[in-house]
Amino acid sequence: DVLKYTSTRDEFREISGEYFYFVHSYFVPIYETTVLTCQYGQQKFSAMVQQNNFTGMQFHPEKSSSLGKKFLENLNMINIKNI
Repeated sequence: DVLKYTSTRDEFREISGEYFYFVHSYFVPIYETTVLTCQYGQQKFSAMVQQNNFTGMQFHPEKSSSLGKKFLENLNMINIKNI
């Protein structure tokens, strides 16, 4: 499914509009902590949320080819900056 970037932070802007691997039949609604969204049929949902030092993803970056690798590298850089 395609991710859409919804945050003012730049770390994940380059993966917006790209396809990532989703496998779940459940979803998290869109909240103020939503950073990435996705739409399946008519249903929009949170693909990733962030608050303070917590990050949760609905998709599988480890199964999303080179884009997943780039996503994990960006996420790692954020974590290093926050140490």
